[in-house]
Amino acid sequence: MKFTPSPHQAAGHAGILEAGPVFAKLTAQQEIDFYAEARSRLDDSLDLGANLYDWMPTFMGTLTQGAVNSPDATVINPDQILVDQVAEQAALEEKYIVLQNLLYGYKNPCILDIKLGAVLVDDTVSEEKRLRLAKVSAETTSGSLHLRVCGMKVYNGQSDEKPPLLDETIAVESTDSGKYLKFNKFFGRSLTIENIQEGLSLFFVKSIAPELRKALITTFYQRLQLFYNCLVDAEVRIKSGSLFFCYDADPARWDQLQVELYGEQDRIFDEGIAGMDDESDAGSDDETNADCPLSRLKFIDFAHSKFTDGQGCDENVIVGVENLLKIFEQLLQ
Repeated sequence: MKFTPSPHQAAGHAGILEAGPVFAKLTAQQEIDFYAEARSRLDDSLDLGANLYDWMPTFMGTLTQGAVNSPDATVINPDQILVDQVAEQAALEEKYIVLQNLLYGYKNPCILDIKLGAVLVDDTVSEEKRLRLAKVSAETTSGSLHLRVCGMKVYNGQSDEKPPLLDETIAVESTDSGKYLKFNKFFGRSLTIENIQEGLSLFFVKSIAPELRKALITTFYQRLQLFYNCLVDAEVRIKSGSLFFCYDADPARWDQLQVELYGEQDRIFDEGIAGMDDESDAGSDDETNADCPLSRLKFIDFAHSKFTDGQGCDENVIVGVENLLKIFEQLLQ
């Protein structure tokens, strides 16, 4: 399994790696534990979408920092990671968490990272960081709406043209497959209650036919509704968690897509991981984008998260999803 730097990233720390359908990033033990516990709590008797783990990228295990670039790197299976043995797992060498690569097979991925909550830190951070992020929250839509655009990257065909909204925070990036608009963190920090709907509308490329673009937004809206229902029943506390929206803007996929067949091409949930049925194929480039879901919505970033049985749902996050649903309703209108 050969890891290389990921060519597509909307937000977060540098150093994201991928190997075909597999994705790896350096992380804290707390995030590994949260993924492991969410996976262990998976209840197959519930409807798809009712488990929090249904909304998380598939957790495959861990790699030590020293092993990640080894050609014979072996991922530690998540079944071997026991949450009640955290102390025994502690090691001097940092660990990579190994997850499903949500962009695998996409030719022209568009990605959006929305951080949820007004309170962005837990009690593990320094006082300096707590004060700094409290200021960020107070001055942005994190405080007013419990959500903030952290990053966005959108396929722009062969055009260098940028939208006028906060254009100084947008760069044009050229790649072999076309050009992209890359919105930095100051784009999201500069958005307000008044223009956040306009800002999020830029995520949906205008080259897609209007009726298909509406179908895409509708699918994301339906996912958000189901995700909200899941959160109401989840007894967790998640600080700085993000919703990760992605879709493939490859013109070839959209040009031949019929509106009445849209639901068959872009189901609410994608089950399984393309390219992982045969371990010998992991990391290969044989998967075509036609075999991948047209779009996905996942919940990510759990370095400051924990399960809190008996303490009810996480209002800090839920309010953000409620407001996001309202914005998507406006986009559909």
